[in-house]
Order: sequence, then structure tokens, then C-alpha cells
Amino acid sequence: MKYFWLVLLILIPVFAFTQNEGVIRTIPAPQYPYGLTHDGSNLWVGTSSSNSDQILKIDTLDGSVVGSITVPFIPSGSYYVKGLAHDGQNLWVFMDLPSANHPDKFYKVDPVSGSVLKTINSPTNNYIGGMTWIDNHIWFSSYYSSNSTYNNTLIKMDTTGAYVSNIISQGEQPMGVAFDGQYIWCAEDTGYGATRQEIYKYDPVSGTYTGEFIRNPDNSPRDMTWDGNYLWLIGYYSRTIYQISLSGGTPQISIPVSSINFSQTTVGDTSNFILNVINDGTAPLHIDSMIFSNSVFFVEENQFPYEIAPGGSYNFTLH
Repeated sequence: MKYFWLVLLILIPVFAFTQNEGVIRTIPAPQYPYGLTHDGSNLWVGTSSSNSDQILKIDTLDGSVVGSITVPFIPSGSYYVKGLAHDGQNLWVFMDLPSANHPDKFYKVDPVSGSVLKTINSPTNNYIGGMTWIDNHIWFSSYYSSNSTYNNTLIKMDTTGAYVSNIISQGEQPMGVAFDGQYIWCAEDTGYGATRQEIYKYDPVSGTYTGEFIRNPDNSPRDMTWDGNYLWLIGYYSRTIYQISLSGGTPQISIPVSSINFSQTTVGDTSNFILNVINDGTAPLHIDSMIFSNSVFFVEENQFPYEIAPGGSYNFTLH
């Protein structure tokens, strides 16, 4: 009986599905996505393109368009839907209008018929990044205004269009705004020289920054919304809508061995080795596959995909 003794030093790339901190998944967005809100069941997306006269109703499961309404104002020249909010019954739409039609306006719109129920002028005029609805008020981000007092602020406005108060934003170019039932979250745009890429948490009652933030997964964020469990954020240039967990976290893979000894093995026979893979991170680690430098070695495909919880481990059987 012949034997073959093998001591193998092997590099095993283990591919993990490691997304940006907090990102659960993504769905595609239409071209030039900007405004975003959630109506309790579906997302609504408005664009900054004069080639699209629709605000789209999007299924959160697959990103398919399941409905639409016409934008409330279509002047000659370009227009932009720069913010959307849902008050529990109706949509609120911010339109960045051509200069001849200023001031810019907020429209209260029936989401079924698209009928305009109310129109109010913007108290700051132009260049908002997103908005949300809180207790019969609209909060919106103002990254630039004809009145410099409102630059880089989160503004509280009542339904008559009257300015109520504001919060100074932490970063440059505050964009997407969402309310989780207690706190306001606002994403910062890094497109104009800012070095930070974060989503900041504010207390709307005290009007202060809480000192907390999560990582922003896109360098061109636009509007944002809350669905009761997760944040949703638009990536403008990537044409992506991100579903984000506030718990955040990042997986961290650890393999405690760098060499594998399959010991004495009969020619034509096989030996097994148990490889322990550890997740030292703070989010689930998704193992999709393993690749070996020598095709003699393999792992049964039925071991994939596998999710390892934070602080957990799993024993893969190598052959």
C-alpha cells in the first residue's frame, strides 16, 4: 500500500459579501434620481431631469415601477424634483423651478390622482437636498440659499410655508433628510470638496446634533427616507437606492491558520481538514465561495453561501 505525505502551505481567498457599513441591500434607481420618500408600503422617487415628467412609485423588493403620477409643475425649460415627503396620506413635492418661475415651491399632491391640493412658496428659495415630514411640519436641508443664513442648515417649516426654526448641519452640503420617529438623519454630500462621508443624527426637539453618525455608502447622496425599520438613501451618480440599517457594523473575517497538513493519505484516497472561519466584526459575514491555488483541493458547494454572525465562527470541511 502506497502513501503520500503532504504538508501544504496554501493561500485560501475567502470571498465575503461585505457591503458598506449599515447597507442591507440596494435596488436600481431611475436616471437622475433625487427626491425620495416612503408611503408605508412603497418608495416614491422624483428625478432632476426635464426628460421625465413622472414621480415613480417603486417596489422595495425588486425596484420595479408599480405606479406613477405626473410632476405637479412642468414649465418650459428644466425643472427638478429635489425633495419628497409623505404626511401619512399625501405626498409633498419640492420643485426647483426655472429662474423665470421662482420662487421655488412645495406642492401637496394626491398620490393616487396626482392632483395638486396645496401650493406654498419656499421660505429660503432653491438648493435643497431633501426633506421629511414631522408632526405637521416639513423639515428640509438647505445647502445653499439666496439668504446665507440658511446655508448648510436643516429648516423646519409649517404647512403655510412659514419658517419656524433651523439646525446647523455638521458637514458641508446637507442632502437627504429622514425622520426615524425620534431623530432626524441627514446625509452629507462630498461632491464639492468635503472630506467627510457620513449621515448625521439630530434631535428635532432640542435642535441639536446628537454627536452620532453612521457611514454614508455613496459619495453623491440625495434625498433619504425611513420605512419604519430602515433608512433608504439615493445615490445620484450611481443610480442606486440603498437600504441602510441604523445598527451599522462591518464584518471582519479571520482564519486562524496559514498552513494545512492533510497528513499521511493513501494514493487515490482523500483526507479532510476542518477550517475554522471566524467573524470578528460587528455585522454578519456572508461567505460565498473559496478558491484554492491547486484544483486537487475543494470544498463541497452545499456549504455555500453561509452567514456567520458577529462574534461567531463556522467550520468548513476541506477535501
